[in-house]
Amino acid sequence: MLRYNESKAYISHLDYLEVNDRSNHDFDSAREGGTNRFATVLLYLTDVEQGGETVFPHGYKLEGETLSKKEALAKAKALGLTAALQPGSWQEEMMGECINRLAVKPKKARAVLFYSQNEDGTVDKRSLHGACPVIKGVKWAANLWVWNGPRYGYSARQREKAVAAVEGEDWKGNGEGKGKGKYKGRDGRVEAEFSSSVGGVALFWEETRWGEMGPGLPAVKAITYQNHKWNVRREEGGEGGEVLVAWEIETAEAVEGVVKFNYAG
Repeated sequence: MLRYNESKAYISHLDYLEVNDRSNHDFDSAREGGTNRFATVLLYLTDVEQGGETVFPHGYKLEGETLSKKEALAKAKALGLTAALQPGSWQEEMMGECINRLAVKPKKARAVLFYSQNEDGTVDKRSLHGACPVIKGVKWAANLWVWNGPRYGYSARQREKAVAAVEGEDWKGNGEGKGKGKYKGRDGRVEAEFSSSVGGVALFWEETRWGEMGPGLPAVKAITYQNHKWNVRREEGGEGGEVLVAWEIETAEAVEGVVKFNYAG
């Protein structure tokens, strides 16, 4: 169940879960025996007066011309759609996509269905989607995820932790986060803070812009997971340019549940 108050949004993402070797389940649905999320049914439980659309950045809107990214953001600002959003934030940039790409307006008792896999079981990156900021009203919604096959068991990390708990021991992981209190977050989840000592740069989660960074700006915060990849890029006319540095999340490096990164140039 999801509730979005005014100005709240959700960064564009895939519902297909990352394929990795850290689990006893095979998430690679393109291989025999591998399963992953196949389809999503997003249920709209309320009408929303303005905003709150489900946007598909790789899809083209059904009517009207498609603008450049910079033009779309300028139009969103001119329409007053970004007034309640922090300048330079990913929410503000998303508003450009929300008026420029395929976007489904919430309507009570309706739903949107989309597929996360291609016919051969590989991830369909066209299913990238996000929740546009609510401009006026409150949005209630719910997700149903359909898998192409069963998902078995726990992750290896969960299993080790559960066994240690039953035996009354401190869980030390398997070569990761050794020492009491080092491992932070459930299933590799941890809070991260990103900052930069130089201006003119932005933080990206893989290919998705997250927010502007620079001297005097507050740290960009995010809830992330073990082995998630983040990078810093130059800002070039509203577009992400050259990758300056890349970071990979290691939960064992968390201090009081937080990992911090700073780009010094």
